[in-house]
Amino acid sequence: MKENNKGFTLVELIVCIAIFSVVVVAAFGFMISGSRTYGTVNNRLNLQLQSELTLNQLNAYIIDSNAGICFSGNTLYVLNKDDGGVFTAHIFQFRNDGCIYYGTGAATELESGKFSCNVVATDLLTENVTSFSVTPRSSDGVTAASALVSLTLENHSAITNDERIVALRNKTAIVVIQNT
Repeated sequence: MKENNKGFTLVELIVCIAIFSVVVVAAFGFMISGSRTYGTVNNRLNLQLQSELTLNQLNAYIIDSNAGICFSGNTLYVLNKDDGGVFTAHIFQFRNDGCIYYGTGAATELESGKFSCNVVATDLLTENVTSFSVTPRSSDGVTAASALVSLTLENHSAITNDERIVALRNKTAIVVIQNT
């Protein structure tokens, strides 16, 4: 009598399930690795974009300064004088919360090269900042021809360090600011 065995034995099923499990675990590992890589690259790109936007904004204000610039106590002061002789201060303040804030208002000239300003920076410019500095560059020590802007952003494990030299359109004074 001829036996007709249609189907799988228990051993064949166990071997098949074991092989399938190894393939699924490997595929799942590749998917998780790809997801982590995507997240890291995306985070770095976002930080670089955020840094570029911040530097572009700072560049726009610094390049057009016509009355003076000052970096003191984690705060950048950019002074402009209009045709009527009124001084306006643009403030970029780096605070302990890791953010740079912007504010604008009136500034008063106390004497040549010294200004008084009570502007409060309240508008968020950027976040994730770990360091911020602006160094006016001068050949005579009195007027600035350019400024070196340094900015470091960090979010999770991604860090971006950017520096930019901004050439001023007008030779502006390197001024002293007294907060009132």
